[in-house]
Amino acid sequence: MKFQKIFFLSIISISLFLTSCENESSLKEDAIINIPANSSSVSAINIKSLMDKADFKSMQKMSFYQDFILNVSRGNPGLETVLNDPYTSGVNLDANVYLVQEVDIMNPESAFTGVVASISDKAAFKNLLASNTKNDNQFIPGEGFEYIEVDRKTIVAINDDIVVMGIGQGEESNLKFGIESIFKTTKETSIIGNKDVKKCFSKKADITSWFSSNKMAEAAKGKMGMAGFIISPTMLTENYSHIYINFEKEAIVSEFNYDLNGKLSDEFKHVFKDQVKTDFSEFIAAEDLIFALTGALDMKGVNMILTNKSMTGMVDISLKQFGLTTEELSKTIDGDFLITSHANSESESPKMLMAVKINDMDIFQKIIDLGKEYEMIEDAGDGLYKMSGLMASADDMPIFYVTDGMLFIGDENSTIPALQSGEYANNGFVSKNVTNIFSKNILGGFVDFQNIGNYMDEVGIDFNAMKNMTMEMKRDNGILKINMTDENKNSLKSIIDWTNKNYEKKGAM
Repeated sequence: MKFQKIFFLSIISISLFLTSCENESSLKEDAIINIPANSSSVSAINIKSLMDKADFKSMQKMSFYQDFILNVSRGNPGLETVLNDPYTSGVNLDANVYLVQEVDIMNPESAFTGVVASISDKAAFKNLLASNTKNDNQFIPGEGFEYIEVDRKTIVAINDDIVVMGIGQGEESNLKFGIESIFKTTKETSIIGNKDVKKCFSKKADITSWFSSNKMAEAAKGKMGMAGFIISPTMLTENYSHIYINFEKEAIVSEFNYDLNGKLSDEFKHVFKDQVKTDFSEFIAAEDLIFALTGALDMKGVNMILTNKSMTGMVDISLKQFGLTTEELSKTIDGDFLITSHANSESESPKMLMAVKINDMDIFQKIIDLGKEYEMIEDAGDGLYKMSGLMASADDMPIFYVTDGMLFIGDENSTIPALQSGEYANNGFVSKNVTNIFSKNILGGFVDFQNIGNYMDEVGIDFNAMKNMTMEMKRDNGILKINMTDENKNSLKSIIDWTNKNYEKKGAM
């Protein structure tokens, strides 16, 4: 693992250095042509778009980077030379660095990850590699390449054009096969012939990731068991996702696009409603807010899917003795939900609150009455219900509060009493901009890093560089945004400065 970390960080550091020294250069060679057409996932680090964002020259003077060079190059003058003079590395720094992944969902131990970069000076890179491995490690000839086995889970291979570091996730990883498949790939058999890959990489970003579910479908054929009744291998084919990460001024912005095949889209469009329609704004207090998450589940739609797959029959038989059906249960709760967490000055644990809308109060009351009859629920009066018997065996069990067609689940000594008394959120609620995130999406989220930092003091890390995070997920796309505290600085520069500050505070990375 140490070698993998050193190798990867070295390439990124070297690349950032070079791009900070150049104004313009065209790609002389792109290693993506060596990535096989049947690959599951490909990510590209667009070095050139980072050239004005990293301020690498100032980073070289920082304590964490100077100590990084000292630590990883100890006894290795070759690596120290490269980190101080990237031109000696032998890596073609005009090209992107690619990550390719192969994952078998039925056998995760066989997962393979490859780091692929272009070569400008094969001899120089071989010298660098040899200086950072054991003396008894020798280059082994392969078919069109040569390689070094760093350890049981790491192989580094090279030819005149590219270098590949293969990383296995488990004992069953076939590193040699993964490496060979990359070196055997030509332009004609490359992933660049895939139309969806072209579509994905036509949009520029600092980091671009493409994923296909086709390998998952192949691996799942005949092996999914009961799960196959819910998701068939056919549904797993031809599903794609595109992810774009950009380090912008004030924020790190991640965009997600999904393209699902017709069968999967038709099947699961009923899992979520188009947006949260319940107004939860009066239950999201601004003061000490750590996070808030809203969602728009379609309970009737979920029940319809399960019924169509004949998966509710046995449940209905069991419910019949209680005078209930799965259809009735699906109508009881609306599906819109809210989960919040607030800092708690009186405890090490934050205060939690969950809220859901009740659609059918009569059926809900029937469920409550059954719970009391079987001594699972205790009526505490004024709309309060506690778990009882075996259901109350755990410590710090939450309490249930039913009022105005809403069900709240929260702390018995703080959150729920505050709701009852009307003292909840005495100091105001979150802004309109934040509530829009919760009301106009399938899933909406907000995180306040400053309040999270209050619970991280023991590890010596502060979150001062990051202000908050917002998440908006719709049916076909989504966006996650980390807003930085310094609005006048690029977010990547803020992260680098923050890393150095925390390093100087802790004395270690």
